[in-house]
Amino acid sequence: MTKRIGITGGIGTGKSTVGQILQNLGYPVIDADDVVHQALAGNTTVQEALRQHFGDGVFDAETGKPSRPALAKRIFQNEADKLFLEGLLHPLVREEIKRFFQKHEGQSLAFALVPLLFESGLEVFYDEVWCVATSPDVQIARLKASRGMSDELIHARVANQWSLEEKIKRSQRVLWNDGSVEDLKAQVHETLGS
Repeated sequence: MTKRIGITGGIGTGKSTVGQILQNLGYPVIDADDVVHQALAGNTTVQEALRQHFGDGVFDAETGKPSRPALAKRIFQNEADKLFLEGLLHPLVREEIKRFFQKHEGQSLAFALVPLLFESGLEVFYDEVWCVATSPDVQIARLKASRGMSDELIHARVANQWSLEEKIKRSQRVLWNDGSVEDLKAQVHETLGS
């Protein structure tokens, strides 16, 4: 039977890097963020629901697709909007991850990258949860460098998730990502071997 492992952590801590390391090792990996991006870009039912709730202001004028920055701005300023968006997208993500695990039934391990795993009460669906963690200074520096985020936006995004301390406490394994990618690879290998 496949061991289902959920990988979580804070924004900018390196979940995607861990996912890439695991894929390079031949393990099946699904990223909840990718599922969300695909739903926003290509699911007409989702797009229509967004248009009815938010209006045209959250759509890119050139592409006609939902604008993630515009949506982010709305949901980080309004709890009701955040709950609406989560109610729309989270069931789609859960279904897609469920299909992914069914497809890879029989593999020794399969991994799902889920940023809001604990916030959404999804830990019960996994045999084990790994948390990718960094110190706050490293997290902020990475978000500024890789995503060009302002201090204000970083604070809003971090405040919107559970604290890393709480995620660490609830996880079975913790991968510290304050160092190099090589350091992280070594931890992944060590964790897989234990």
